[in-house]
Amino acid sequence: MQSELERLRDEQIHMEKDLSHICNRRHNLTEEKLKATNLLQGVKRLEEELERLTEEKTQVDLDEKVFNYVIH
Repeated sequence: MQSELERLRDEQIHMEKDLSHICNRRHNLTEEKLKATNLLQGVKRLEEELERLTEEKTQVDLDEKVFNYVIH
């Protein structure tokens, strides 16, 4: 009976350690996910800004062509 009790206590200790490791891993993964989400949002903002700047450059190029046409 005593040895069975010791075995169960050891098992409980191992399970508690495993649970602690799992909780830590989950916490770390949650932090990594948050960082990745923020990074992706930054990339999306940069893509949108790039698209806006490209459209603006296209408009400036067209305006320049019209201006040159009118002058000549």
